[in-house]
Amino acid sequence: MTRIAKAAIQAFYGKSPQHSYFGGCSNGGRQALMEAQRFPEDYDGILAGAPANFFTHLLTKALADVQATTLDPASYIASSKLPAIARAVNVACDAQDGVADGILNEPNKCHFDPEVLLCKDGDSDKCLTAPQITVLKKLYAGPSDAKGRKIFPGYLPGAEEAQGAWNRGSRVRRRARAAVCVRHGIFSNMVYEKADWNYKDAKIEEAVKAADEKTTKR
Repeated sequence: MTRIAKAAIQAFYGKSPQHSYFGGCSNGGRQALMEAQRFPEDYDGILAGAPANFFTHLLTKALADVQATTLDPASYIASSKLPAIARAVNVACDAQDGVADGILNEPNKCHFDPEVLLCKDGDSDKCLTAPQITVLKKLYAGPSDAKGRKIFPGYLPGAEEAQGAWNRGSRVRRRARAAVCVRHGIFSNMVYEKADWNYKDAKIEEAVKAADEKTTKR
């Protein structure tokens, strides 16, 4: 694509482009990373947005997220609670960049503690129960192995209630689709090759090891 595009520009304009840039998101972000690693001279700048990379570990995180949000019904965080979470994150970190504008410029520097949302006078949309706080910490932290090594990063704090963020569509339907994808798309069919494999019984560290070994063999 890059070679053809540059050749087309040369043919049409009679000269090569002065600068070339690549931008992509999700799968396009993965392509951006591959381009940077394999053909670093192709572009003057590359923007890799939300790159879907390191698939075995990315999908192991999806498995961990599905387990965290579905194994215990009490852990479910309804979308009606997302505004409270977003407000608490902004109170904790919004002004770190010098301007309180509702935007976290550097969310990786936000050390938000979900414990501040613990319900004290009964459950409501303005607070989180203890099981919900536990699962929120897991989502932010991301899964680790027994030695504390990070398998894949968790979600960065900020924009929890933004359009297209955590509340996009029905949380119940999204979780169900994620569970089906994890069970049948990767671990059930490819990694374990067992139709009756159940994500509820999976051990995260064993799952990522099995996925790495299977893809290495392939």
